[in-house]
Amino acid sequence: RWEKAWDWVVNSQATPGQGALRWAGDDTFVRPAVVASRRRLHRHWRPASKEGPMLIVHGAPGPWRDRVGTHVVRAKASNPSLEVLVLTPIGLVPWSFEDLQPFAHVEGPEWLWKRPLDHAWVRRELSRLHLDGRAFGSVNLRSDSVGEAFDAALEGAGLNPRKDADDPSLSTVDMDLRRAQAVDKSMLELNLERSVATAFVGEATFVMSSTGRIRNVKDSEGRHVLSPRLNDGGLSLTDEGAKVLHDLDLVPKHAPATITVVEDAVPFVGAGRNVMHGFILEASDHLRPGASCLVLAPDGSLIAHGVAQCMPEEAMAMEKGIAVRVRGGLLSTS
Repeated sequence: RWEKAWDWVVNSQATPGQGALRWAGDDTFVRPAVVASRRRLHRHWRPASKEGPMLIVHGAPGPWRDRVGTHVVRAKASNPSLEVLVLTPIGLVPWSFEDLQPFAHVEGPEWLWKRPLDHAWVRRELSRLHLDGRAFGSVNLRSDSVGEAFDAALEGAGLNPRKDADDPSLSTVDMDLRRAQAVDKSMLELNLERSVATAFVGEATFVMSSTGRIRNVKDSEGRHVLSPRLNDGGLSLTDEGAKVLHDLDLVPKHAPATITVVEDAVPFVGAGRNVMHGFILEASDHLRPGASCLVLAPDGSLIAHGVAQCMPEEAMAMEKGIAVRVRGGLLSTS
């Protein structure tokens, strides 16, 4: 029975928010939030290709985009099939998740980053990410010249060196990487298969901040569908994004979590009120605290979207409290 209780504790974890994860030895790996984050990554993310070379960067803490982002763009420009990953103290993550908590901000002793690459552990991590059987090179970010270390790793793997810093193709590659990040995070945050996530935001455009960070994600039709969360590296659905996903009529197993409310609650939730326990007819099996959630009327129509605060068992059993914090009511109030 304790195994089921542990799974419940892990599955009920929300994505860690702002703030560092403090290293506490190997016990760090069994913290519920860390176990949950690793499970979600391994369960939901799949690579775009089953073959091709890989490059693993390691040896220094983030923010990795600021530290080596330009090198990654230049390496991808000359090797389009290259898969870049970051080795963090709590696991290996694809480049798209370099700013995702808790992987992005682990605080610990200096030796945590100076450890030599453990190839056996890396291979196990690659297997969990469905990348096993592929050759990889590594770049130590503590090298005297990180750029030269990139080129040496690429050469060692039989790949082309980085493009020149002024190569005109770099802006296109940078855009492709941002789109790939939107696709990958949609898989993780919204429980989408890669093909659906690619159709959803694969041709996205972006509204950027003055610091170069993405503020809004727009789909191929110009609709604002997602907003990045700077506090934890995740993505939040917008009103338009919720409508687009609902209209796709996805199989529940590979769709955002849903909660169906009783008819009496429809006008209130549709106007933007939170979903309260005691007024719920049905909840998705993969509902969890912190997950994006579509709120449905009994007839299946979309009335709101928000952030779940509970597990499915709690949604159906509890009679008081907030089940979903609604971010947008989608019924006309006129």
